[in-house]
Amino acid sequence: MQFLATQTAYYIKSIRTILKCCRSTSCLSVVDHSGLADEPDIHIIGDIRTFIGKIYVEGIYYLLVVVEQSSIGKYGPAQAEIFRIDRVAAIPVINNGRIDRSFLDGSMSTIEKLKNSQKKLMKFVSDKIAAGQKMLIDEILKLFNANGDFYYSKDADLTLSIPKSLVQKTSDDRYFWNKHLLNDLYTNGIPLSNTSEWITPIIQGFAAQKVVDFDDLQLTLILISRRSIKRAGVRYLKRGVDEDGNVANFVETEFIMNLFEHFLSYIQIRGSVPMFWSQRGYRYRPPLVIEKQISESLPVFEKHIKNLTQDYDIPITVINLVDQTGRELCLAENLLKHILALDSPEISYFSFDFHQQCRALQFQKVSNLISALESELTKIGFYWIDKTGQMLLKQKGVVRTNCVDCLDRTNVVQGAISQAVCLTQLRKLGLIGPLCEPPENLTQTLQLMWADNGDSISRQYAGTNALKGDFTRTGQRKFLGVVKDGYNSASRYYLAQMKDARRQRAIDAIISGRSVEAVLKASKEEVESEDENEVENIGRLVHETIHFVLPENEVLVSSWALVDGGNPTDQIDTVMLLTRSHVYVALYDEDSEKLLELKTIAFSEIQRIELGSLSNGKTSRVHLRIYWKASEDTSSERSNSTLYMSWRAAKTRLFNNVAIPLKSAEEADEYIQAIAEQLRVTIEMCAGYEVPLVYVKKLSGSASNKNKTSFINMFTSGFKLRNVPSSTFYRKSNGSQTDVSKFTDLATVQEAPIIEVDDVPKTPKDNTFVFPVDPTRLNGKEEELEVPKSPIPISKSDGLLVQTAATENPINGGGIVAKLQARLKGPTKSSPDLQQLDPFQVYRQQILNSKSLIILL
Repeated sequence: MQFLATQTAYYIKSIRTILKCCRSTSCLSVVDHSGLADEPDIHIIGDIRTFIGKIYVEGIYYLLVVVEQSSIGKYGPAQAEIFRIDRVAAIPVINNGRIDRSFLDGSMSTIEKLKNSQKKLMKFVSDKIAAGQKMLIDEILKLFNANGDFYYSKDADLTLSIPKSLVQKTSDDRYFWNKHLLNDLYTNGIPLSNTSEWITPIIQGFAAQKVVDFDDLQLTLILISRRSIKRAGVRYLKRGVDEDGNVANFVETEFIMNLFEHFLSYIQIRGSVPMFWSQRGYRYRPPLVIEKQISESLPVFEKHIKNLTQDYDIPITVINLVDQTGRELCLAENLLKHILALDSPEISYFSFDFHQQCRALQFQKVSNLISALESELTKIGFYWIDKTGQMLLKQKGVVRTNCVDCLDRTNVVQGAISQAVCLTQLRKLGLIGPLCEPPENLTQTLQLMWADNGDSISRQYAGTNALKGDFTRTGQRKFLGVVKDGYNSASRYYLAQMKDARRQRAIDAIISGRSVEAVLKASKEEVESEDENEVENIGRLVHETIHFVLPENEVLVSSWALVDGGNPTDQIDTVMLLTRSHVYVALYDEDSEKLLELKTIAFSEIQRIELGSLSNGKTSRVHLRIYWKASEDTSSERSNSTLYMSWRAAKTRLFNNVAIPLKSAEEADEYIQAIAEQLRVTIEMCAGYEVPLVYVKKLSGSASNKNKTSFINMFTSGFKLRNVPSSTFYRKSNGSQTDVSKFTDLATVQEAPIIEVDDVPKTPKDNTFVFPVDPTRLNGKEEELEVPKSPIPISKSDGLLVQTAATENPINGGGIVAKLQARLKGPTKSSPDLQQLDPFQVYRQQILNSKSLIILL
């Protein structure tokens, strides 16, 4: 296509017709090629790939055009080419202004382009520059250009799945992102005549095609995800459901297998929990709030289910992956209430506490869920379209999966379901036997495609990629090929309010065709409230990390939220857990909000602990450094060498998992010293030997000599080193088969497992230990002083660290040694209350009587 300009109009010239935009009225119309015959002084601006639409932003109309694209693959029986949009340009529709090729090549910002194009816009532009304000049109262009999340085809409608395209000729408005940008080409929702060449539906989501060699055959795989425009937006601003039954982050994902022009298609969906709920605030995982009672939300929930049955037929299989305890319990319990209240035989409900089931990195337990879904997947089936276009098999119903964000956990399960269905399809095609597994190259390809899909959907909803580099891309384990992080609910950093607000405004502008001034900025009171709740949410972050990371047979001694020595800010990026035998270090990534690395350091590996300021650091703050010997299973260049990492205290300290603000840098330094002493004492009491604790003026070298470990190595080493047996408070009863299939009988209760812990000595074998030395006396040299029977140093910031060895309540008072002794004795035998262990026990009879199939795993 060729973009042309005259004094009165813009023209986009295509093969059959020309699209005209009047520069005075901004109206679009389609004319034939003779419309250019009488136009004087025509300027060729440049070539474009396709026309997206017209948008009205901050008082100016813009034409959005694709200038760069990449071919992804072929789609459907027509083998239509799929294009990823790589770069979009915005042409301002201004009267008598001058435009040139720079508007297409991206060499200038929008402000610079407007500044050069028309003098009467100078005040508007100057005001923007003076205020340092980023123009909304630039944020809109960023959505298109930053990550390649939009796709189109000139010869196929990507809003329609392959099966739907055989029976429906109009676009699916749920996934038609640019429809309102083309309003001039419609009347009453119907396209004007001769406009089909200019109406190109754009979808946001993901598309990829891979070819796999299968014996002597070539199998073409396509994965395509379509994000809905209904309730579209960013994570913390769009949650739950609206009055029309539309949910946030609704995505339809279609997996297509093409063999000899036979197309096998399987569709599944994800979407936010269909209730009225929100998550106000941005810092450290704010709490979830149920906003309406079930009496108000049930009609909307029913409307949502009805919409699904109209679009996908029945049955509807709902998979809920949220935690069944803690902060997410409110979602789990309320969703179950809605399922019970609807009481529909067309719905089956599976509740799978992903974090509990897969804790200690046991992601293979997702296979338990897939096994439970087997009969439902068989009922739903998949589409099979032969080379003549006839539908041999039809998918009836759909699997709907959700967690809190419908990102990482959801992508894990959807990928596992896709692999299970793919195996069934291969057997149906006769490519593998009934007892054979798929070839390794096929499994690896599926894993890679689903991992990339997870990145894209996470980026579009949360603003960041799902974690790359984990072992899901290695193809070494089944059902794990799409684990992006495995722990989305333990996010560490927050997205800035203004960043989210700008992204939301850009999304709203694309969907509606014009910018709208939605109320997105938090009030001053809300910001202050967030500041007050930040400390509480840090404690929640540590608690969730403990829940997910710590193996079930480990006894937690203490936990801390710290700052990595290489981090120039005071943003918490590390959670350190201390047990009777190990130090666990969970490092969170600032850009991705995800768990970046988990390092497990055995006491036997720790060689030395140091305290001091960093020699090449920009702060004089005291840092804690741990030296340990690299285990033999690490990378070869590091094997049997000494590694170290350094941390400092943040603006808070933790006691009994409650975060308390630190008032000054001096208190933070005292706190980090107390942590070092607690590490030393714990190792001595539990391992029976001393680890030197040395105070130096300057810590040599950088903050760390340890390269960042990819999640591939971290997870695979976690599986190799730890084989933690699963345990549960409940076991299935010997009741009837019907009862067990609908509900795991909780009538028979086992007591909480008791961890047998040997008694630890009340005092160390040798009271001689390395005492912190005043750094002013060291003159830059390391010095160790052995002081016999010296008390633990007192921290002014923590009145709980006192010299007395014990009090009547050693957990809430007394010295650090007394606290450690109390913690290290392990949990005592008790008879847990059934309601506390399982809040769903009260629904047992309702579940058994329900017309819906309800499985709580």
